[in-house]
Amino acid sequence: MDGATLSLKAELHQDRSRDHWGTPSVLAFSDPATPFGRYSLLQEQAQGGALQARYAWKSAGGADNVLQASIDHDKTVHEGVWGSGTGVQMPLGVAPRTVQMGGSKTDADVDFQQRRLWGDHDFIWGLNLRHTSDNLILPVTPYLLVDGKSQRLSYSAFVHDEITWVPDRFKLIVGSKFEKDGLTGFNVQPNVRLLYTPGQNEAYWSALSRSVRSSRRTESLATLDISAADAASLNGLTGLNLPANMLTAVTQVTPLPQAVLKAEQALSLEAGWRKQFSNFMSVDVSLFATDYSHLRGARMHSQPLTGLPEAMACLAVYGPGMCYFTMAGYNSNEDKARSWGGEFSMEWHPRAWWKVQASYSLLRVKGLLSGDPLGDVQVRAFENSAPRHQISLHNNFSLASDLNLNVRLRYNSETAHYTLNSLSLTRLSPYTGLDVRLAWQVNRSLEVSLLGRNLLKDRHTEFINIFPVTRAYDAQRSALVQAVVRF
Repeated sequence: MDGATLSLKAELHQDRSRDHWGTPSVLAFSDPATPFGRYSLLQEQAQGGALQARYAWKSAGGADNVLQASIDHDKTVHEGVWGSGTGVQMPLGVAPRTVQMGGSKTDADVDFQQRRLWGDHDFIWGLNLRHTSDNLILPVTPYLLVDGKSQRLSYSAFVHDEITWVPDRFKLIVGSKFEKDGLTGFNVQPNVRLLYTPGQNEAYWSALSRSVRSSRRTESLATLDISAADAASLNGLTGLNLPANMLTAVTQVTPLPQAVLKAEQALSLEAGWRKQFSNFMSVDVSLFATDYSHLRGARMHSQPLTGLPEAMACLAVYGPGMCYFTMAGYNSNEDKARSWGGEFSMEWHPRAWWKVQASYSLLRVKGLLSGDPLGDVQVRAFENSAPRHQISLHNNFSLASDLNLNVRLRYNSETAHYTLNSLSLTRLSPYTGLDVRLAWQVNRSLEVSLLGRNLLKDRHTEFINIFPVTRAYDAQRSALVQAVVRF
């Protein structure tokens, strides 16, 4: 075959990490600093490897073909304290304990693509077949998380056609992906794009596309205690008049019987403009609006209180702290939201040795509130977990042929994240960061650099991971000396 090439790639990895993660907790087992929640050390060990073979050739008709096969295996084991203090002795809590959890996953994948030029058409199509098997290491719990073992077969096809309507002026790009996913069934992801270039230094573009995301099994098919709170805060709902710190109300979500997963969906409309004013300045502007549907969330059952009489009896025997009742909820794919915003960026060369890159982005997210307290707090977290405003100012100075100075100033506005021990959000303050890098190119193969990160403050909080919930991540002021050797 004409110009055929065969390539092989193999990868191995092994990683270790430590973090502090949080779980909701019956009061007796919680940390004094975080009532109804506890944080503990989570250690992670991960290892795996991948093997990929790729064969590319040009057929007699002039088409470019690529056949690729790969197998990817990963195993991750977490060791940490698991459990919220609930248990089979309901409503008497069982102490959390150190367990191992995680699992292994193997993906076997075969992919074929072909590209062919037909007149004004640049046409690409492809097929994919993937087999996924996983074996989860699950802690022994009073409730079942998900089935430990699973095997799934997914297959997909795509088409992509880039059509030149007017040479050097109009291009229409149409295509779609058709996928049968092992968890969420059949999904179609079409997209249409239009590119208009009135001149060599200017372009306008627009796009309409539909995309989907399949939830993981542990997200939508698991039974989990997701939050805990003082039952006294629910006196109006329960009809009781409990003093503080007597009973714990644990919110637990479970899959509905015969639950069928739906893929999360997004319908996006985008548009943009780029202008090269000169060799020294260019500007990019883009706008977007996206509708989300079938978002993963949760709802309370119509009669959520479970085990309240038993909890009151337990309280009389064991006293404050040990006993709990359940606020029962269920996993759902019912939430909807809309986002819109845009980005402005500029690149400017004031001098041959000085380059400035500046950008500003705006993101607004608005969810549809259902009136359900459990569902609405997750919608509000979705609305606020990403910063509304982001600003970046990047200066690059070529001080000499072998000496470069890079200075980056960035700003992120306030965010809010879901927390462990109440149906509320934790707000993180806006922050400004300054990073500086001075690099010396000693020779063609050696570069030595000095980096300073987050120089304006000793530390600031940037985000909170939500699955699993971790402590707020603090970025600290740091300095680093780095040497890069190229062979």
